[in-house]
Amino acid sequence: MTLHRSVLAAVLLACLVLASCGDDDSADGADGETAETTQAPPPADQPEVVVPDSAPETLVVEDLTEGSGAVVGAHDMVRVDYVGVAQSTGEQFDSSYARGEPVEFSLDAVIPGWSEGLLGMKEGGRRQLVIPADMAYGDTPPPGSGIEPGEALVFVVDLHEVTVSYADKPDVELPAEAPADLVIEDLEVGDGAEIDAAEPGTVVTVHYVGVSLDSGEEFDSSWDNGNGPVQFDISQVISGWSEGLVGMKEGGRRRLIIPPDKGYGDDPPPGSPISAGDTLVFVVDLISVG
Repeated sequence: MTLHRSVLAAVLLACLVLASCGDDDSADGADGETAETTQAPPPADQPEVVVPDSAPETLVVEDLTEGSGAVVGAHDMVRVDYVGVAQSTGEQFDSSYARGEPVEFSLDAVIPGWSEGLLGMKEGGRRQLVIPADMAYGDTPPPGSGIEPGEALVFVVDLHEVTVSYADKPDVELPAEAPADLVIEDLEVGDGAEIDAAEPGTVVTVHYVGVSLDSGEEFDSSWDNGNGPVQFDISQVISGWSEGLVGMKEGGRRRLIIPPDKGYGDDPPPGSPISAGDTLVFVVDLISVG
């Protein structure tokens, strides 16, 4: 890859159901026996999940409330609340409502039942997904999740926002000639938090497309990598990025034309389609700072 980076943390248990999944409802007493605890009632705003009598063979999608906003497409990034229940037992194993905050993720980073089941959903909508085991975790559920092998899962999902749409993947306009110095051009100015300096510990999340000026070919794109946006420490990337992103604000889009001395010079990454001495052109969308 052209950037030193870590993939945006895959949300929801290597896909779904993160923090509260598998919370233990019991505790060991001093004598080694299990002490009984009382499960707290669900939050008032948490929707009821109607569990089918039998597990489906295929994904079942039902709109409980039709939304009226932006439509979810493949590869999009969304912000949702949800509650998850095991079909065989009717037991809840996860709830963002209980945690008190929505989750945000790319459809490329979740289980197939979600990446397919949320397609076509509109902002403001509520949808129930009944997911067969082969579109969830199959026979290898995450340890401690409370999900049994071969379990079908039932979710009710509230879609708050399509935060990044794949339809927004930018075209990259190439300059007629390679510049001697770094060129920074704001295509859209954001209105969120700003990258103040390229200091260690400044972590950003971005979408980007990279094109070689020599060949005119796209060599890398977070829009197409199957993992969604990427997250990295701004001090750990090529200098054309660490310098070129300073001053950018969340929600902005910026073009960077990076000369070889601020890219990879005469030593591009092995196996990379970037040639020695290549000028690189990126269009970067800044999703978040910190």
